[in-house]
Order: sequence, then C-alpha cells, then structure tokens
Amino acid sequence: MKEIIWSLLGVVIGIAAAVYMVRLLLLKYKGVKVNAEVTAAKEVKKDNYVHTMKYIVDGEYFEADDKAGFTQPFEVGSFKTIIYD
Repeated sequence: MKEIIWSLLGVVIGIAAAVYMVRLLLLKYKGVKVNAEVTAAKEVKKDNYVHTMKYIVDGEYFEADDKAGFTQPFEVGSFKTIIYD
C-alpha cells in the first residue's frame, strides 16, 4: 500500500512539473521580448534582490518588479531583455 501512495505522489509531481515546463516554453516562444531599464534594486532578504524594471510597449510605459529574486543586484540604468505574456 505504501508503494502505491508513493507512486501516485511521484506521478502527481511529474504531471505538475510537465505543466510548469510547458507554460515556460510557451512563454519563451510566444511571449513578447522587450528591453527594460533597471530603475531600482532592493534587497528583500539576505542575498535576494528584486529589481524595478521600466519598459515601453506600443508607446505605453510600464514599471514592474521582477519576480526572479537574483543573488546580485543589477546596475541601475542598465538594460535587460525581459519576456512577458
């Protein structure tokens, strides 16, 4: 019985990982790439930085925080390529 439960848990985790990977691949190939300027970098936790990015899409300005949580801050004023849906 224990083996069946562990097997089902493994199947559920495998399906969740496959769905997550498909979503990332769709974002990579169907998402819109744009250059964004880093306007701020703040340390949320020790060695975990969140950056505020500013970018233009169809003449409209957007400003948003990244969600990646980088270990080193980007230089303010530098440009990074981002992908959004």
